[in-house]
Amino acid sequence: MINIIISPSQQKWNACAIDNCTEQEHCFAIGNKIFELLNDYDCNKLLIQPIFGTEQETLNKVVKQSNAFVKNNPADASFHLDIHTDAGYAGHGASGFYMSERGKSFIIQVWREISKITPWGDGNVSRRDLKVLRDTTATAGLIEVSFHDIPEEAKWIHLNIDAIAAAIVRGIVATTGIVKFEKPVHWAEKFYKGLLDLGMVINERRFKDPVNRGECFALLLQLAQILLRAVTRRNIT
Repeated sequence: MINIIISPSQQKWNACAIDNCTEQEHCFAIGNKIFELLNDYDCNKLLIQPIFGTEQETLNKVVKQSNAFVKNNPADASFHLDIHTDAGYAGHGASGFYMSERGKSFIIQVWREISKITPWGDGNVSRRDLKVLRDTTATAGLIEVSFHDIPEEAKWIHLNIDAIAAAIVRGIVATTGIVKFEKPVHWAEKFYKGLLDLGMVINERRFKDPVNRGECFALLLQLAQILLRAVTRRNIT
């Protein structure tokens, strides 16, 4: 089993260049979508929620929650991803940070997937001594999705939450090797497909729903027509 900790930015004081939005709001929108997508995969997962307090207090609590999750969920491996948007210097697009070599391998995969969808040149992946990378028990990486203080990049983030989340999940999957759950097939599926092969028109599966009188009439008429065609072909031959 693999543990995955998703930690969106807690930096609610960082205003975006558009839409009266903050870094925290964008990153939690991305984080919530990632968590939703990970429901399809066989893994233990934690989405760290908004934390109230100073910057140092929130950072300490993030690390504490991440480490507690790893401790309480023994696994083959654990990965912590911090999600941020960037600001404050002459750059564009995505960049990633790590401390350990495993963290480097992890964040490179995430950064590669993000860089495939940004409309401009991206930054790079580099080592940086950050508490969230240094003090977390899990293999940790930090992704800066793009720049929230550049209007066109802030707008791109705002309009591409789902695409960004999907790219990050692809990076997580590439690193961790987690696989999707096999969805069970309903016992009635083969009968449904068999009826379609016979030429019946059934617009919805709804295997567990009751059949109403109108649907019964439609099915009976189609069945009668199928039988009539079969008898007609047999008489002709």
